[in-house]
Amino acid sequence: MKRFYGVLLATTMAATGLATGALANDKKPGLQDFIACDRQGYPERDDGYGDASIEAIPLAGRDSELFPVRARAVLGGTRAGACDRALQNPALLPQQFPRRANLLRARAFHEAKMGEFDKAMTSLDAADAEIAKTPVWIDQDSFLTGSDMLRAHLLIEKGNKADAAAIVTRFAARWPHSDMLQAAAQSYRMRIDGSRDNELALLDQRNTRSPMFLYRQVARASAFGKYDVVDRLAGLIRTTPPEPLPGWTPSPRPRDQDPLVLDAQMAGLWAYAALVQGHPADAAPRLDAMRARVAATMTPPPPPPEGKQQRKSVTEDYQLRLSIAGYANRALDQWAAAIKLRGEISTMESEAAFAKIETGNLPPPAILDLIRTLALLDKDNPEAKAAIGQFETMIDGEAQKARYVDLIDVYRAIPDLMTKAELPGFKRSDGVWLTNDNGYSAKREGPEGSDIWTVRFTHAWAPAHVVDELLEMACAKYARDKGYDGFILLNRQLIQRNYTGYINAPAGYEAGARVRFVRKAALPAELEGERWRIVDAATTFDEIYAKHFAQQAKIKAEKGYKLRP
Repeated sequence: MKRFYGVLLATTMAATGLATGALANDKKPGLQDFIACDRQGYPERDDGYGDASIEAIPLAGRDSELFPVRARAVLGGTRAGACDRALQNPALLPQQFPRRANLLRARAFHEAKMGEFDKAMTSLDAADAEIAKTPVWIDQDSFLTGSDMLRAHLLIEKGNKADAAAIVTRFAARWPHSDMLQAAAQSYRMRIDGSRDNELALLDQRNTRSPMFLYRQVARASAFGKYDVVDRLAGLIRTTPPEPLPGWTPSPRPRDQDPLVLDAQMAGLWAYAALVQGHPADAAPRLDAMRARVAATMTPPPPPPEGKQQRKSVTEDYQLRLSIAGYANRALDQWAAAIKLRGEISTMESEAAFAKIETGNLPPPAILDLIRTLALLDKDNPEAKAAIGQFETMIDGEAQKARYVDLIDVYRAIPDLMTKAELPGFKRSDGVWLTNDNGYSAKREGPEGSDIWTVRFTHAWAPAHVVDELLEMACAKYARDKGYDGFILLNRQLIQRNYTGYINAPAGYEAGARVRFVRKAALPAELEGERWRIVDAATTFDEIYAKHFAQQAKIKAEKGYKLRP
């Protein structure tokens, strides 16, 4: 609690302008060198970082995703020299390996910004050597992963893609259950080989544990004209997010991005795929099933008691549901029009078909497929060839722009190490309002007997990638506790919580997932086609437990260290 209130007070001081550069006084010679190098405070704690106090946070901030100091960082210039001076500062003790490693890695970033890639590689090797000297209460994997992310970036920039691929494989293997770091690894792999086939293959490797990858796989397959993939996978996507933790209000999303609207768009694409793949009889039932879902949300609320007015909140909720349903129905209507045109296009003149495509207000994936279809039907039409060529170039060009990564993007994305203060425990919270502690919880969705649950893991101090990984451990634990041996991840998300009001103060991370618990030997018939998505509960739990809590057993054995509960 002391650290929590120190951070809260520091954030308040910074927000109100009470924290100024005057805190960098003569009692701490060389403070500005430390700040210029890695944006951290004066080396005071046993790990070499500044204390989480009024002085440390406003000036530089703890190197943690909870305090996004790297978001304001500037690389290059004379900052590599500041790193050299900070490393020679007598205040940085020889045994403060974590901070020394962080300064060396920060120097690598500054050197890389100046185009001195070989120097940056040398600094990275020195940083990793320092972190290897740390005691057992330091999480070395997180630091080494951050170093490898920069190392792979530099190798790609130098054109050495083979060595970069090996580095990416190494850092991805350290965090097999962290969705965010696996996504980072996939982005590096796409920079190494950006071909369409490779992109779909990479997405296919991860879609069992990441519904986000499954969604992207379907979207990219439709853009590439791979409707066999769309037909196979689009019906498996559920965009309903996990329920938020009680006591926290999720950020509002636009109504046209509501899960019901996204599901309607995906249902329309799935119906369209049935026509493209040669079984058009399945298209209408797929649309009709989604229309029934939308209609169910439009049911009016029951009338108020006689002599009473309907509560304002009930009326507003109904109006909101009607508005969202309107967006969903419009999406389904657009897909119905696209399906109709797709069935007629082979009998139409090219000009008439182009006119329908241009004025039909059709979904973008359908427009691309219709133009491709028209080009195939009218191979000698130069207008069709030109149009499809422009679309293909646009698709690849947009993908290439999306894969561009600047050095500052790498700097902001690297995971932070955990000291003993940030190491998470693993305890049950049962969905209570958590503010500055940690825990896992689960809530059944629907009536008693439902196999669909929302599972969460929350922590106030642990880095995001660790919270993300421990979510899967929580899913596995609940599955086993309730007599299941596997689970299917329907959706998952990682959010940062913030206190809001007079100030905005970070309050840790929350990872949540909608899961369906299953018994592999008695799988319901409707899930037989999804057997490949089942995550084994025992294997997942054992792998993550051995990684995180075997480490804590070592910490407990160290004299003088006491863990958070």
